[in-house]
Amino acid sequence: MQFHLIFDGNLPPRGKSATLERIHDVRMVIHPQMEALWSLQPLKNNDWLRSRSESNLGVLEVRNGFEFAPLISTSVGLLAEINVTILRNRHSNDRQGIHGDIDNRVKTLFDALRIPTLGEINVLSEKGVIFHERTFCLLQDDDLVTKLTVETDRWLGVPPHQTLAIIRVAIKASTVTMDNLDLLS
Repeated sequence: MQFHLIFDGNLPPRGKSATLERIHDVRMVIHPQMEALWSLQPLKNNDWLRSRSESNLGVLEVRNGFEFAPLISTSVGLLAEINVTILRNRHSNDRQGIHGDIDNRVKTLFDALRIPTLGEINVLSEKGVIFHERTFCLLQDDDLVTKLTVETDRWLGVPPHQTLAIIRVAIKASTVTMDNLDLLS
């Protein structure tokens, strides 16, 4: 299975500009796209949206009282190959300047694609950040990405801090089972 996720907004480099709140804002742009994906075949007919146990195959994780639903999860034996195209308004001679380096922007994006850590959830909760009843994420953890390619280009006619990230995801399996067979590319 392959699909695309889109981020259109300010994608700051990881560090001072990419606060946990900003990363969570990016996560919340991805959330409705992931939620919509769960309503389509072949995900629509499976029972993965439940807590896992010895008798249940499920992806739901509860952290600090908040429920997260990552599609790419060790519990269902899935991995991801990701191709990211990042378009932004920058000059070709702007090596770092105000726009930051690309690897730290990718770090911000990957932090937003995964479930936040317990420590991150605690900090966000203390700052009054609101979580959905169930937050849909791409990744349980970014170590489930087996291949990453990143391409950048200029996006003309938009404000300097505007970024368009097109994220192509190809689902792979760490272990092929009857439960994940329909999702494999």
